Amino acid sequence: CSLAFLVFGFLVSLFTPLTPHYLMLALYAILISIVSQVGDLFMSKLKREQGIKDFGNLFPGHGGVLDRFDSMIPIAMICLLYALLPGSFSLFS
Repeated sequence: CSLAFLVFGFLVSLFTPLTPHYLMLALYAILISIVSQVGDLFMSKLKREQGIKDFGNLFPGHGGVLDRFDSMIPIAMICLLYALLPGSFSLFS
């Protein structure tokens, strides 16, 4: 995840006049990675407590629709909070 963010920053700098803040990109990527794993583990814990294997049967053998997004839901909240944060936490300048 961190490598992908850094490559993204480099590509943005090649094709736009924006200058990436590589340290902020790396820190943000680490945060996103951790939140993603925690979201997936949390949903797995909920399923285990409820005694169900999948959240649905739309994708046989792959879990339900929610199983596809269980790590993206908390990431979306973190991205929204980051976007709403005032201050100098910019990823690009």
